Amino acid sequence: MKRFTVTFDYANKYMYLKPNKNYGNPMHFTRTGIFAKPGKNGFVVTTVIKGSPAAQAGIEAGDVITAINGRPASKLNPLTIAKRARNDPPGTKVKLTIGHGNRSHTVTITLHRLIPKTGRLAPEPSALGS
Repeated sequence: MKRFTVTFDYANKYMYLKPNKNYGNPMHFTRTGIFAKPGKNGFVVTTVIKGSPAAQAGIEAGDVITAINGRPASKLNPLTIAKRARNDPPGTKVKLTIGHGNRSHTVTITLHRLIPKTGRLAPEPSALGS
């Protein structure tokens, strides 16, 4: 929605979307396949996308990421980590220390695009008959 200026016409039950300056900018999505939330001992994995780098490394919901690239999770900003997971280029290697119960191990994942590139967001105006 950040790509549009939204106007609600409540009386007629319409919503209008007008492309704004963000229209056409690429959308970024996690390149790790992990969704996590801060927890007591690190970042608690809530979801792992099937076929993602995280899934291929054996990471599962409930695992705890205790370190990233050797830095303890307690010293990392969750927003910075999320931004890097979306914006670091495909091919970037990330070393994760994973804790599950009393065990821990380290895995290296290689970031890649999980959403394929597409063409324009909308047809050319001439294709709409204008």
